[in-house]
Amino acid sequence: MSNLYVYNEFMFFIFDLKNKSNIDYDIEFVKCFQRDQKRHKNAIQQETVIDPIYTKDFETKIKGMSENRLILGFNKFTIPDSKIFEIELYEKGGGRHMKLAVENEYIINAELLFPQEQL
Repeated sequence: MSNLYVYNEFMFFIFDLKNKSNIDYDIEFVKCFQRDQKRHKNAIQQETVIDPIYTKDFETKIKGMSENRLILGFNKFTIPDSKIFEIELYEKGGGRHMKLAVENEYIINAELLFPQEQL
């Protein structure tokens, strides 16, 4: 089962965030980027911010020993094979930082959200 779907002009990333700690995870903010995939020594890292246009089920706290589902919607996009799409979550007042890196191959293989409508 996929967690990346496309519907008309939009893409939806759906994923579950699990907190395996007894300490609540307070989300300060989410950032999404298109970045260079390979980092060369002394090279400047180029990145482009891609802001979600839709968030659903976004709780700013993941209670200890629990999980939350997060849905981020974007205007549809693809990226060059030399780049990656990253979703980063930052903890408020803490050191836990989550990062999800997605390659273009995964993006172009997004599943239809409502496949029966495409008949």
